[in-house]
Amino acid sequence: MSQLESEQTNNNNDRQQKKNKKKYEPADYYVQNAFIDCKDSVNSWCLARILERDDRDSTLRINFDGWSHKWDEVQLIFYSFLT
Repeated sequence: MSQLESEQTNNNNDRQQKKNKKKYEPADYYVQNAFIDCKDSVNSWCLARILERDDRDSTLRINFDGWSHKWDEVQLIFYSFLT
């Protein structure tokens, strides 16, 4: 195998590896007890903890850090108020 053929093979392998990489999806990291930034009901960004994830209806039950469970919210996983 010539050097040119070897380089072409390596380039093809590199392209294939790039195609196989999984795209980053933030929702993959929304797991129970993870801390996230989330907008509250008055549109202020606050630290929140995920209490529960329900994949059947794509929701998260969250608790804002320092607030009682009275203020817990249920938000869609793909909601723009989550980071």
